[in-house]
Amino acid sequence: MKRVPTLPAAPAEFVAFCDANPDLHELPADQASSAWNQLRNRAPDALNALYRELAAIQQGLCGYCEQRLVKSDGELVYADYQIEQVLPKSGSTGRALDWKNLMLACGGGSYKHHDDPSRYLSGRDNLSCGQAKADGVLPPGIDPRGFPWRERVVDIVSDGRMIPNESACRAVGIDPDSLEQYIETTLNLNAERLKRIRGEVYKNLVKWQVPILEEALEGNLSEEQKTTMRDLLVAARLQPDKHGALNRFWTTERACLPGADAWISTHPEYFGFDCAIESADSS
Repeated sequence: MKRVPTLPAAPAEFVAFCDANPDLHELPADQASSAWNQLRNRAPDALNALYRELAAIQQGLCGYCEQRLVKSDGELVYADYQIEQVLPKSGSTGRALDWKNLMLACGGGSYKHHDDPSRYLSGRDNLSCGQAKADGVLPPGIDPRGFPWRERVVDIVSDGRMIPNESACRAVGIDPDSLEQYIETTLNLNAERLKRIRGEVYKNLVKWQVPILEEALEGNLSEEQKTTMRDLLVAARLQPDKHGALNRFWTTERACLPGADAWISTHPEYFGFDCAIESADSS
């Protein structure tokens, strides 16, 4: 679970559609689905531009569970992504076409054509993300666009369960109980399908990557060399690929790798953040 950056501006194709259809912004909240369906049906170029730009700014990951939405070539995975209205589009007039309210999410385990059990596992208990949230609201004070990028507000335990990191949550003003509701109930992020794959990622890292890192840090190296070695091994797992995308279930890897939080805090450029700007905004 990581902070989800928002688009700095709406795609030109989306702006053109909205400019040509100003009446859609005035539809009452109970007709929000109609406004969105008209975009989908009448402006595929605008919709595809949103898919591309949201995937890019989110570094290829679902904004909720961190399933990877792009393939190794940078193209979107076939039919396992959808645009999510973070705040329900029916909650306010004009919200359906508010591009600042949009995020890219996975299919939430709803697409049966996938034979990858991390993407689909039968049973409604395995629906997650936007499919679990539906038109519901997020718990008070919980919004992935407002999560901190430095602090890791969740822990991953050995069986793959995601739980709040209470000390980190309190340090950044997040209520751990609300975050637990977000994980367990609102988005069902501990569905068996997701828990199982996070557990596999966790075990593989503990078995292969962590021992290498620990051996390097305990070797006969200077402190500078140890830091360099640690950063190289962590960066190999956590920095974006050549298309700008991160590994799936990125936070699980972050939680397992010693020194990962320190490395992330000194490399905001990999994640689209500017320390100086953020410091000014928070002062």
